[in-house]
Amino acid sequence: MGTLDEAAQLALRATIFGRMVARAYPTGAVPDKATEALESLWRLAATTTRLDVELQIAGKRNEDLQKQGRDFRAQVGRRIEDLSREQSRLKREIATATTDLNRLQADYAKASEELATARKVISSADKGRDEMTSELRKAYETAGAAAAKRQARGEAVEKVKAKIAKWQAECDSIDAQLAEFRGQLDQQSVTGEDDLEEGRKQLAEKLQERDDNAAALAEATAYLVEHFSDQPECKSLLDELADLDRATQVSQVGKGNKDGERQPERL
Repeated sequence: MGTLDEAAQLALRATIFGRMVARAYPTGAVPDKATEALESLWRLAATTTRLDVELQIAGKRNEDLQKQGRDFRAQVGRRIEDLSREQSRLKREIATATTDLNRLQADYAKASEELATARKVISSADKGRDEMTSELRKAYETAGAAAAKRQARGEAVEKVKAKIAKWQAECDSIDAQLAEFRGQLDQQSVTGEDDLEEGRKQLAEKLQERDDNAAALAEATAYLVEHFSDQPECKSLLDELADLDRATQVSQVGKGNKDGERQPERL
């Protein structure tokens, strides 16, 4: 006998029992309990098929939820890493520019002092004298150089300040983005875990329902086997049922070995 899936095995088992009923009770006078057991067998077989489909759907849903969570965390994590790297670069630029700014501001202050000193010398010179003394000439030269230097340093200071302000604004923007992404991660962690927990709960409920259904199937089967075991006309069908059960056990052992090799992820 070829390998059958579980739904086919259950349907075939119920069919065999139906044939037993026909052989044992050709006139149709079937005991109520036997009729109820056979009807339960068909009903429970259908329920098993439905539960197997629902279990596959629930398991796939949980796997999809886990994959979606991993993908989302990886995507957001990469974005956070990129932003953090860019922010670190900007902070290094700011630190270097701040050092340059301090130097330029010191040069500006020094030039201002030199200009003030030269102007004092110029203002203290005798205005009534027409000749240009060497001291006065030097004071004018110093004042001109200091003024030029101070202007250049002042312009440089403003440029560096503008760069620092721009980079700082970019850092602040990155801070806001990082906060948003981390908030998304926290939210996804909570909602994702809630969804997974609900999925695990539903899966556990379906598994329990299937176990209960399997127990009811076993009970109905045991009753029918015992009921027909002492009826000679059903012996060949009981042997056929035993062959089906052995084939089912072999199929289950083979499936178990393959599942063990795959070692699927637990949900």
